[in-house]
Amino acid sequence: MRDEGSRPAAHAGSFYPADTATIRDFLDRAVAELPDPGMEHLAGAVLPHAGWVYSGAPAARACRLLARLGGEPETVVLFGAVHRIRMAEGPCLDWHSSWETPLGRVAVDREAAESLATAGIVAQAPLCHQGEHSLEVLVPMIQAFLPAAKILPLAMVPVPGAPEAGREVARHLQGLGRRALVVGSTDLTHYGPRFGLEPAGRGEEGLAWARANDRRFLDRLTAMQERELVPEALDRMNACGAGAAAATLGFARELGARRGFLVEHTDSHEAGGGAFFDGTYVGYGSVVFG
Repeated sequence: MRDEGSRPAAHAGSFYPADTATIRDFLDRAVAELPDPGMEHLAGAVLPHAGWVYSGAPAARACRLLARLGGEPETVVLFGAVHRIRMAEGPCLDWHSSWETPLGRVAVDREAAESLATAGIVAQAPLCHQGEHSLEVLVPMIQAFLPAAKILPLAMVPVPGAPEAGREVARHLQGLGRRALVVGSTDLTHYGPRFGLEPAGRGEEGLAWARANDRRFLDRLTAMQERELVPEALDRMNACGAGAAAATLGFARELGARRGFLVEHTDSHEAGGGAFFDGTYVGYGSVVFG
């Protein structure tokens, strides 16, 4: 497996802050108060991946809960949405040995990556990660809350086999003796004229429709209905990373998770101060599993 060295931060200063102090201040404020998921142990989480001004706080809160109740993982497996280049139907590796953010470098678990690739469980398709933001915006949270862990970034398109792909990755890592947690990445409904989806028009009616559409996907997440996630998203357009979410649930189930807990549900309208702009909204939700 090739080694491309360290992946530079592509979106620092746009999707999330470009300096260490601002990142740490944002995260400290975001996790000052946390809900109680009512579970003694967590195996994974699904987090949103937009700009931090919109989705950073709910993502950080769920990530902090995962760190607090997930034990001491050696590796955090990351299943990301694919917005740009689709190369394979299963989980896709890139070829970097570390990822950079303003918090420094975090090592990729190359041993696990090479073992998964040799076993044919993941594809070596680095273009899936090129320019992609869906995992990069979450990596500083992993660095801040789980500083001893390596990462294993995998891009995952929305295909029916995504849950089993997640299970296969989990089983293989267990066979290697890895202590692992899993994090998936998706935003929710992309509503409005910019996205070609506005069945309820604009204003309050459109916003209500979008929020209800979000909840359909979130309800399936919290109910651990991993096989329903990709069909639901393809039918209702309520998740851009349904494959990543489904793989995350499959992985979490393999680790023993049996239920989900909704940490937070918000959207760009609420996070943006209530302005309607042109009727465009994006939903964001964070869920943990244990």
